[in-house]
Amino acid sequence: MLRELPHFPDLTSAFGWVARENGSRPAIAFGEETLSYSDLLARSGALARRLVDQGVGPGDLVGLAATRDPGSIVGMLAIILCGAGYVPLPEYYPAERLRLIAEDAGVRVTLGSVSALSGTGITPLTIDWRDAGEAVAGHDAPLPDGEAVAYVMYTSGSTGVPKGVVVPHRAILRLVVNQSFMQLGPDERILQNSPIAFDAATLEIWGALLNGGTLVIPDAPGGSLRELGEVIARREITTLWLTAGLFHAMADARPGDFAPLRQLLTGGDVVSPASVARVMAACPGLTVINGYGPTENTTFTCCHRISRAEAEASLALPIGQPISGTEVFILDETLAPVPSGSEGELFAAGEGLALGYLGQPGLTEEKFVRAPWDGEVLLYRTGDLARQDEDGTVHYLGRIDTQVKIRGFRVELGEIEAALEAGPGIRQAVVVAREGQDRADKMLVAYCIADAALDEQGLRSALAAKLPDYAIPARFIALEALPLNDNGKVDAAA
Repeated sequence: MLRELPHFPDLTSAFGWVARENGSRPAIAFGEETLSYSDLLARSGALARRLVDQGVGPGDLVGLAATRDPGSIVGMLAIILCGAGYVPLPEYYPAERLRLIAEDAGVRVTLGSVSALSGTGITPLTIDWRDAGEAVAGHDAPLPDGEAVAYVMYTSGSTGVPKGVVVPHRAILRLVVNQSFMQLGPDERILQNSPIAFDAATLEIWGALLNGGTLVIPDAPGGSLRELGEVIARREITTLWLTAGLFHAMADARPGDFAPLRQLLTGGDVVSPASVARVMAACPGLTVINGYGPTENTTFTCCHRISRAEAEASLALPIGQPISGTEVFILDETLAPVPSGSEGELFAAGEGLALGYLGQPGLTEEKFVRAPWDGEVLLYRTGDLARQDEDGTVHYLGRIDTQVKIRGFRVELGEIEAALEAGPGIRQAVVVAREGQDRADKMLVAYCIADAALDEQGLRSALAAKLPDYAIPARFIALEALPLNDNGKVDAAA
C-alpha cells in the first residue's frame, strides 16, 4: 500500500475519484495504444448512457463479452456506472453453457457480441473503445451502495449445473483499496493475465484502476512461456498473478523471466516451495506472495509473503493471514472452534463475502451460515481443511469434498461425471485429478463403465458442447466395475 485512499461506499464513486485524480495518466495499455483515466471515464460514461437508454438500471444484470481488449474494461465500467452488474460471457465457453448462464442471470442486454446468444432475443450493443463518442462522464442512475451487485461469476456446480456467485461492490473495495498484502498504486503496471470470467481478474483489473495504476492487456494472450516472459519485459510489468500451475512451469523453465517484476502473486492450488526458491535465486529482491481464497470471498482470503529461507527449507508453505476486512475461523463439524494447531474446516467472514448464489436460496443457506457464537457474523463454509497457528497463520491441508483446481479454475468433479452419464453409452463415470507429467497442473482422468468400447473422440466432442475445455478429461479409461470401499461407496483412490 503506497498511500491511504478515502473511504468509498461503492465502485462508482471510487473510480470517479481515482479517474479525476489521475486524469492524464495511462489507465489501460494495449499494444502501442493507451487510454488515460479521463478517456476511460468519458467513454465508459457514454456507453453507460446507451445502456440506460436500453432500460438498464440498478439491480439489472448485463452480459459482458469477455474479450481480451480495452472494450471489455470500458463495458465493465459502463455497466457499473449505470448501477447494474456484469455477467462475464467468455468466448471459450461452449454455446450451451453460455445460453444457460444468460438465462439463469436473466440477461436482456449484452455488451459485445456473443454469437451463442443470437436468436435468443437478447439485445447486443457494440463497444468501440477507440471512439471517444459523446464526452459524458456522468450517468442517470443513482449511486449504488456497497451491497449493490457488481458482478455474477459462474463456477462449476456439483449437480452438473454451474452456479452464479453474486459479488457486491464492498467486496471488491475490500480486496484492492487500502490493502497491505501487496503494493498497489500509480507506479504499478499490472498485467491482465486472467480472463474476466476468472476471479483473479478482479484483483488485476480493479487493483490497477482503483489505485491509479496501469492495467496492461496483452495483445496476444495465451502464448508460450517464452512469450509470457517477453511480455513481462517488453511491457515493463511490475505486478503479475499466475496460477500455481503456470508459476511452476515458468519456475522450472524460465525463472529469470520474472526479474523485471517487483511482486509476483500465485495460488489457486498448492505452491511448491522448491519452485519459489528457484525463482528467488534467479530474481533477488522479488516479492513472492502466496494467495488463497474462493470466489465466494472475492479472490483472496489469506495471503503470505514467502521468505527465501522458508522456500529453501522445502516445507509446505502457509497460505498466511487474513487480509484486511477479513476474518477466518477453523471449526469442527458442530461449528465450534478447534484448538490452535488442530485440523478443521476453514470458514471466512467479513467484507469480502458474496451475497450468495443467484436464484439458489437453499444452496446459499447451506454454504453461508450464521456463527453460533454471534448471529450477526455470517460465515462462508469453504470446504477446505486447514489449521491455524497461535500467531494467526493459516496452513491449507486439502479438500473435504471432490472439488479440484484445474489451471486455476474451480472444477466440481461431479459436474463432469453428470455430463458423462447424461450421454449415450455411459452407465457410470468417476472423474479423478492426477498430477500432470510436466508438474504444471493437474490432469483429469475419467473412469467409465460403458455399454461398448469407449469412443474417446466422441466423448470429448459431447463434453465440449457442455463444459469449458479445462473441465474435459485428458484420459478416458474403461472399467468393468468401479472399485468400492467397505462402506459400499466408490473408492476413488483405488
